[in-house]
Amino acid sequence: MEYFQRQDIKDSLTRILATYSNYEASIGYVQGMNFVVAILLYHAGEVGAYFLLDQLMEKYDLKQVM
Repeated sequence: MEYFQRQDIKDSLTRILATYSNYEASIGYVQGMNFVVAILLYHAGEVGAYFLLDQLMEKYDLKQVM
């Protein structure tokens, strides 16, 4: 998609993934996490995507799967 070719979107995706990896150091970055975050970023923006990721990990106990 053209949306994901924009440098500002790539930077946002990187910031979200890096911030979450630092916040949940026990999980870090897991391969494929970028696909989930990209969808969230597309629909909710940078701040919304971060908080949605955090809530998905908490609510559905995805930390245990990682």
